[in-house]
Amino acid sequence: MIMIKIFGSVLLFFYNICNSYGGAILLFGLLVKLIMLPFQMKSKHSMMRTTMLTPRVKELEKRYATNKQKYQEEVAKLYKEAKINPMSGCLWTLIPFPIVIILYSVVRQPLVALMKLTQENITTLTDVVTRLGYYTAPAKTDVYSQMTIANVLHEHFADIVSNPGVAEFADKLKNINFHFLGLNMIEKPSLMFWNTPEWQNGLWYIALLMFLIPFISAGLTILQTMLSQKMNPPQDAQTAQTSKTMNLVMPLMSIYICFIMPVSMGLYWIEQSVLGIIQEAILNRYYKTKLDAEMAEFNEAQRKKDAEMEAKRAETERLKAEGKTQVNANTSKKRLAAQERNAEEQRLAAIRAAERAAKNPGAELPASQVGTRRFARGRAYVADRYDVTEAEAAAETAEAEYKLGMGVSVSLDSSDTNKAQVDATVATVVTDSEGKIVLCRIDCAQNKMDVTGGQVDTAATYTTKRDLKYDYNMVKYSDATLEWFEQVENLEKWVVGKTADEVKNIETRVNEEGYNVAVDEELFASCSISLEAFQEAIVKACNDEKGSTFTAVPGSFTLGVSAISNSTESVSAADSEDGNAMVKMYTEFGAAAVDADGKILAALTDAIQPKITVSAEGEIVSKDYTATKRELGDDYNMVKYGNAIAEWDAQAKAFADYTVGMTADEVSAMETTEHNGHDVTVDETLFASCTMDITGMRATIATAANNAR
Repeated sequence: MIMIKIFGSVLLFFYNICNSYGGAILLFGLLVKLIMLPFQMKSKHSMMRTTMLTPRVKELEKRYATNKQKYQEEVAKLYKEAKINPMSGCLWTLIPFPIVIILYSVVRQPLVALMKLTQENITTLTDVVTRLGYYTAPAKTDVYSQMTIANVLHEHFADIVSNPGVAEFADKLKNINFHFLGLNMIEKPSLMFWNTPEWQNGLWYIALLMFLIPFISAGLTILQTMLSQKMNPPQDAQTAQTSKTMNLVMPLMSIYICFIMPVSMGLYWIEQSVLGIIQEAILNRYYKTKLDAEMAEFNEAQRKKDAEMEAKRAETERLKAEGKTQVNANTSKKRLAAQERNAEEQRLAAIRAAERAAKNPGAELPASQVGTRRFARGRAYVADRYDVTEAEAAAETAEAEYKLGMGVSVSLDSSDTNKAQVDATVATVVTDSEGKIVLCRIDCAQNKMDVTGGQVDTAATYTTKRDLKYDYNMVKYSDATLEWFEQVENLEKWVVGKTADEVKNIETRVNEEGYNVAVDEELFASCSISLEAFQEAIVKACNDEKGSTFTAVPGSFTLGVSAISNSTESVSAADSEDGNAMVKMYTEFGAAAVDADGKILAALTDAIQPKITVSAEGEIVSKDYTATKRELGDDYNMVKYGNAIAEWDAQAKAFADYTVGMTADEVSAMETTEHNGHDVTVDETLFASCTMDITGMRATIATAANNAR
């Protein structure tokens, strides 16, 4: 109602200026166009930039034809680099529709919108004009009754205003002439125009013009659409088909609407189409020249970036082939220089040793002076330094006690309009009796979902960063010299021998992109990505009070980690009771320490259940995550609300402990049976302590055991 009164005041202001109702409608339409112009310019600019990127988008579509998620990620990255928001062009195209709806309400209710009469005033006025014989109330409620009464008021203004019945609000009544170019703006076009009063009174051209207004509106709509699509062709077959359908539907809708609405609305629609055509032609010409230069610069920058990344990758491969660096070694200039100095020092040491041997042919060089020995340089000579005693040999084969721990760091902060995202970094560690890390494995489940229009994909598949390997494309699309998995493997090696406190206290700095990276030059050289999530997950794993202990000979076992995600329980906005979508990208984690025969020495499993609520417009309403199921412990309330024999963490531990001694294949082959809608174990011993569904736990632990290296 407030907007109706505001629009009505603006329309009345224009009427007072030009003393023409049709002129007021045209001025109002011009004002709307001028207000929308900056936004439509921005939208047009974005749409044309998007169109110019079509060849690169099609290239990505072809490259990632089998990986929809990766394709969407790469397209989003391309748009970000080009500073394009694909949705920016959609919002402003929708704004004119509510304006039309409000304007229609103003046109339909002139007594309220233009004269600010109350419902009581309108009832009184209706009674007065009825008693005077100027108006006959229809049998049914007439949505256009206010227009009819306003027109009657114009035709008999002096008589009605002087009537005592309207004395209370007579000052509010206005004499508005609704005629424009011979047309009565409150009338509706008629299909049978030859039966209209205008035609019967010899004003056939007026009747014909009113009849043609809907068709003129439809024709201009088609022309505007054709012009827009000519400059911004559809990017894919689906969009093209949608556009084809809209090109047929919109003109038909325009004809229908103009026949059921007053002529004033048809006039407004025609004006908007004419102004839109003019605007489209001017903006196309203006931005075409500007964007040609912009896109040429952007494409050149992309070409140079691709060339640089390819050169870096080629250089890395060359160094690997020459043995100057290991697969995961640092390839920075500083590290390469150090490698070259080391090689030169070894070469000179060998020369000096050869010279001494030549001077003393019969002499035997001390072990510490032999350049090829592992500890040759910089160590004082001790004759039996490298002799292994029986006690030392026995110690090397003695079993020691270790602990397997797991930690998870979860973030939902990257979720944004039309995108739900969960970043779950998992770390598993083996620590010795002193709390020092012996082995460490890290992975990240970076799960993303397009939620445009509140739609969710319950069949979405996800691949962890570690499993993506080179397909993660960190090198190609950033300044990194190593892929994510390579940098993480370097971090895993770097933390060996360190305690939880030492990892927690790794000194970091904020880089230009806002990430917390290592201050230590050696660590940063081999792992330049953000450390925050890694630190949190590793520290949690080291301090894992629910971890599992095992004994093994030092160096005789390996460690693996896994993360498996799904979105099967997600619900689209259209299918929900509250009209909001619920995105549930759940992830289950597994960890396994495995001996030389591939048998599990210790295993752990955990899970997260984050929930992201999204509106039907794709806006993030809320993000819900507390802790992992293991971290929740008794607060998970499986016993209280599910009548379980024990909480999730206790049952998960029972299952993990049961897998000890098994291989990955044996875990995968564990038999299940259906029980209360869940796949539970058939083994009675295990079922006594784990009655919940084992499908996810079985998969994560088996995968972790397979990943152990």
